[in-house]
Amino acid sequence: MTEAWLTNLSTRGRLVNLQFKTPTGQCFLLTDSFLPYFYAQCPDNADQVAHILSQHPDVEKTVVESKYATVQSSQKEFVVKVTVASSKAFQKVAADALTIPGVKETCETSLPIYFKYIMDKRISFFTRYDVKEKNGKLTSFESLPDGDLPPFNTSAIYCRKSGKYVVATSKSPAVELTLAQAVWKLKNDQTDVLFSWDGDDFFQKESAYGIFPTPNGCFVDGCIHLDLKIDHTRDIYADPQENVPNIPALEFMMDLGRERLSRVIELSKITGAKPDVVSRIAPGRLNTFLHAAAAKQNDILVPDLKKMTEQPKSLQQLFELDKGGTIYYPPPGVYHDVAKCDFSSMYPSIIVNYNLSPETLNCECCNPGQLVPQTPWHTCIRRTGVIPLGILKVLLRRLELKHLMKAEKDPANRRALDVRQKALKNILVTCFGYLGFNNFVFSNVECKEAVMLYGRHILENTKLIAEKHGLDVIYGIVDSVFVQGPPERFIPFTLDVKEQIGIELDLDDTFSTIVFPASAREGRAANRYYGLTTKDEIEARGICIRRSDSPKIVRQFQEEAIRTLITDGQLFKNKTAAFQLLQSYFKGIQERRYPLGWFAITRNLRKNPSAYKVKVAHAEAFKLAPNADGIVDFVFSVHGPLPYKMARLDQLDVKQYHHLLSKSLAELIQGVQPLILG
Repeated sequence: MTEAWLTNLSTRGRLVNLQFKTPTGQCFLLTDSFLPYFYAQCPDNADQVAHILSQHPDVEKTVVESKYATVQSSQKEFVVKVTVASSKAFQKVAADALTIPGVKETCETSLPIYFKYIMDKRISFFTRYDVKEKNGKLTSFESLPDGDLPPFNTSAIYCRKSGKYVVATSKSPAVELTLAQAVWKLKNDQTDVLFSWDGDDFFQKESAYGIFPTPNGCFVDGCIHLDLKIDHTRDIYADPQENVPNIPALEFMMDLGRERLSRVIELSKITGAKPDVVSRIAPGRLNTFLHAAAAKQNDILVPDLKKMTEQPKSLQQLFELDKGGTIYYPPPGVYHDVAKCDFSSMYPSIIVNYNLSPETLNCECCNPGQLVPQTPWHTCIRRTGVIPLGILKVLLRRLELKHLMKAEKDPANRRALDVRQKALKNILVTCFGYLGFNNFVFSNVECKEAVMLYGRHILENTKLIAEKHGLDVIYGIVDSVFVQGPPERFIPFTLDVKEQIGIELDLDDTFSTIVFPASAREGRAANRYYGLTTKDEIEARGICIRRSDSPKIVRQFQEEAIRTLITDGQLFKNKTAAFQLLQSYFKGIQERRYPLGWFAITRNLRKNPSAYKVKVAHAEAFKLAPNADGIVDFVFSVHGPLPYKMARLDQLDVKQYHHLLSKSLAELIQGVQPLILG
């Protein structure tokens, strides 16, 4: 018996290769037998279909089982489980099954074979086991309490323009090699995890020469390959792209890679998706893995294609049911003693708390069940749905990580925990939208509408609770409220909301002063504010300081302007000082006191430059220096927009940057000059 963590697996023919790692960092491979299978729906003649398919030359065996044929089935029916003798013949057998009279459809042909193995064996990646083996074959395993993961041997690789590969491992410094030499080095240094930059692209090109069996993933047995360039874009909470260099240093890749690995480990463990797969799919796609596992746990077949459609509704019903989140728009002005409170994972919590799933919404077994606000609908109170079952474990795990973060004193450890909890948040913020996504096999528009209606109901009740505590709700949007009043009432308010509503309301920040500017048309605006917290930190939304395409000169000025305007809480009185600051920046630009990099603007080109009907600055700059990524760094010059590398400080378009700075100040004081509240 050996204590080890399961770090990876792959399927080949009739075998599964499992990669384990011991507490001392040693790796070993074990094999296990496993054959792919699918289900054939044939409720009226299951025995006959099973017999016919058992005669197929590529079928190992057939078994008649009782399953819920669809997520909304109220009763189980007979289906045929078809085990195929070879993974190569799998799709052919599935297609042949559909030609048999009485077979309505096949299910679970699109689920990865390794995922079925994970589900059937009830194991998970990066989990500790007591492993028993005989002659290299897995005989049994038993899960153990989680502990710290063993050390991984990591390596990094990228390709120079010359075609040479720069490689560094945790055991040796960087060297420049041919690809064949690089592969030998990675194997020789026993690489567990390989970090590459654009590796999926250059590995795929080289695979034609037989060096790599697959374009990505385990080209070395058991090795996890993370293309950092791809994985960084898959994480909606990743640091801004401006912090990632175009030509990465190996030291940077190693640091970023270790952080990315912690994210991948968290997601792989909880969803059952392979580490290599996690880093190559969008966060929403992970919901499919979560809910497929939940369906199998509930004895529900996972369909290959979505078939459910939105229920027909009249125009009046659409008006009543298909609503967005509630917004309480703030009157433009300056406010003091304000708390920003956020519901923790509001929509996922609604799905779990109110059991919202295709098979539980308007179920046949409960009438009336639990009523959905403002609708004739109800939800089941007898069985837990597939969607809540899948999301619950993510919610609980994220809550655990957040509690560990609050208790952690070391900044580096807090950062590591934050990366992991945000990785799970990636799933949670997409699970609601996935409910209405037409390619999600368990999607249901009515469930999505019910979530929105519950959200509106909760925010309205939160406003009433705030008023009972003597607090004014000055701004509320979907899952967040800003309340004003005596600071000693903030915590009792959040606790009362949690007790009455059942979802945790976090006190995210408290502001000594906060400003809500007006919209461009002098009206109330959502998601536009700035303020100083009680920790003397700037918090802002919807203004230049938060926009990634704002040049540094604008962000720097706006930060100083905010502190100038509201340091003593009197924006109107400090407006003159803010304009004086603006003039000093004007003079600094004219005298070329700021470096050229402060004037660079970064934007993404979203279509072909020739497709723009009017001249667009970044498209014009792109024409002068095209690149494959479509990311344009440019500067406004007297000759027009120029790529940053072609620009010169003495040719700066001073008027254009004066204009940008003036606009950034205007958005701070728009509609609030004469209005002092609180």
